[in-house]
Amino acid sequence: MSANEKISVGDLLDEGRRFVLEVGEYYEGDGFRAIIVFEDHPGYFPSGERTNREGAAPVLWWPTDDRDSAQKMAYSHSEKVLGLSRMDHLRIVGSSIGAQHKACEVVVEYDPGTGDTHLRNGYGVEMRLAQEQAVALYQNLARTLELPCRGNCSECGSLLEYDDTCGWCDLDDAS
Repeated sequence: MSANEKISVGDLLDEGRRFVLEVGEYYEGDGFRAIIVFEDHPGYFPSGERTNREGAAPVLWWPTDDRDSAQKMAYSHSEKVLGLSRMDHLRIVGSSIGAQHKACEVVVEYDPGTGDTHLRNGYGVEMRLAQEQAVALYQNLARTLELPCRGNCSECGSLLEYDDTCGWCDLDDAS
């Protein structure tokens, strides 16, 4: 899946991921809107759609104004409809929270065989960088973190081989 693709409820259901209905935002007169939380997926999806379109998925509600009562309804729904214990329910919610933290991680891998650099975030979305992009990213990160790195020649833009010269501009000056 590319970085620009949005993951839908249908995508996660097709993957066979377990899910629970949790307690979302409160709406006066309706109760708490149910939200859908998937195992090992960061975030949640509001149930249904607030729309007048025919055939749209319905908005599901926990019809109470008390959050604790709504939470008990969510646990009961998981047990009766999904066959999940309260612990299973909590594990699914916990794995979603854990996935949110994991999504903040970035893994950078360099393939010496191809010279490609790959970035992968915690969602598993991967980006491939050309060598020039990878060098620029590294330089920007190093400057931000105040780490030493080789810069670019102000004359020709080539990566510096020494502290103040790229080695190529000196050759041009000598000829």
